[in-house]
Amino acid sequence: EAHCISHWGHDFRPDYLRIGTLIRRLRPPRILACTATATPEVRAEIKAQLGLGPSCVEVLRGFARPNLHLSAHAVTTKRDAERRVAETLRRAIGAPGATRGGAIVYAATRKAAEQWAAWLGRAGYEAAVYHAGLDAETRTRAADRFASKTVDIVAATNAFGMGIDRPDIRAVIHVQPPASIEAYYQEVGRAGRDGDEAYGVLLCGGADIALRRRLVGTGKDGVPLDPALAARAWNMFRELLRYFDARSCRHDFVLRYFGDEHELLGGCGHCDVCETVDAVARDP
Repeated sequence: EAHCISHWGHDFRPDYLRIGTLIRRLRPPRILACTATATPEVRAEIKAQLGLGPSCVEVLRGFARPNLHLSAHAVTTKRDAERRVAETLRRAIGAPGATRGGAIVYAATRKAAEQWAAWLGRAGYEAAVYHAGLDAETRTRAADRFASKTVDIVAATNAFGMGIDRPDIRAVIHVQPPASIEAYYQEVGRAGRDGDEAYGVLLCGGADIALRRRLVGTGKDGVPLDPALAARAWNMFRELLRYFDARSCRHDFVLRYFGDEHELLGGCGHCDVCETVDAVARDP
């Protein structure tokens, strides 16, 4: 996950910025750096940090996920968010007790993840919770239950990420927006890996923007972040808000953001924006 050098190296895991020094000491004959989500700027930083020279071959492919139905919705109350989540789950995996496939509900904080897990239980779904505040055994048990399909929904923070490879995840729902488009597309990309239809739903309210504003100014262990890094993080979140407010195909918006122009769909036809445009065209 080479994007971690840029995404986490400046604050959360500074040792990632020392990988280039280690490479220069070891002098390996070949170096391969892989990531699923990196903008042109992040790719340039990865190469610079690792000391990869002008002879480095850059291969870019595979950003497009046309089987994902992407949508974004403004919510004003918790009840409004609960209604959106319930509608998505019923459409994607079915009613409680008759589910088909899995879903992940992402929240921005540990408290919110626990609250959503409790709500899912009250709604009749078998759900687990996962965040970094839980002990290792509890986290492992939740991940194993999801992988083995003992439970079909996990309410989690972004701590639930690496190693998820359940192919029948039918929905990834963000009840609060994540930190960036990179984070969003990587997390939503865990849905539909079997190639069948899946849903990526992003919810956002005014309070969520204020929450993210506070989070970007706080580093590891609650220590205030360097102002320059905080500004960088806020700018990345503002790009996500541009995606949220987009009035053009959401898939093409993401592909342009990552510099993947050759895979542009020219309008996917099944994100919420394209469906609205098509409906207006049919009934002007």
